[in-house]
Amino acid sequence: GDELDDKRFEKNLASAASNILHKDPLTQHEAISRPDADKWVAAQDDEINRLEQHKTWTYAYPPKGANVIGSRFVYRVKHDAHYVISSHRARLVAQGYSQVDGVDYYSDDTFASVAKMSSVRAILALSAKYDYEIHQMDVKSAYLYGRLEEGENIYMRPPPGIKLKGILSGQVLKLQALLYGLKQAGRRWYKKFREIMEQCQFIRCEHDHAVFYC
Repeated sequence: GDELDDKRFEKNLASAASNILHKDPLTQHEAISRPDADKWVAAQDDEINRLEQHKTWTYAYPPKGANVIGSRFVYRVKHDAHYVISSHRARLVAQGYSQVDGVDYYSDDTFASVAKMSSVRAILALSAKYDYEIHQMDVKSAYLYGRLEEGENIYMRPPPGIKLKGILSGQVLKLQALLYGLKQAGRRWYKKFREIMEQCQFIRCEHDHAVFYC
């Protein structure tokens, strides 16, 4: 009886550990306290390196009275088609809720067009009727392609628990590119996407500004 109880306990413990590993950590403390902590630390390092390669920020001392926003990591466990863990992803996001209208952004610079479902259905219907092929793609780190405009100054604290190479005491991150979480990030990415599509001779649909045709 005791042996059977021990086996059941071990089985339940293994099952609970497996369930934990398949769930997304909600905080950095949770991520680095789990059995797969080494994978989350590596994911954080990869994210910082990628952002630095994109020249997302420079180190700067914020001016007196500047609004310095916070940042945090958002964690995702990636699975394959068989629900096997394929990778660990840590994305650095800005805490845009602390941005100040008129200082860090303007309210008319926050709307980004998204394709209407009626547009998607119409395109799929036409493709079926005329036997067209449909291709789907994903732009990795899309928001990083949107850059801050001249005169815009957004200062951000590094995420807690992260020591950046070369940063001095009192310095923060002066953003050069848009991060997820910033209020104007979606619109800036849309403007960059529109610019690229028009360079490729695509025309923006007047009835749905997220649809382009050629």
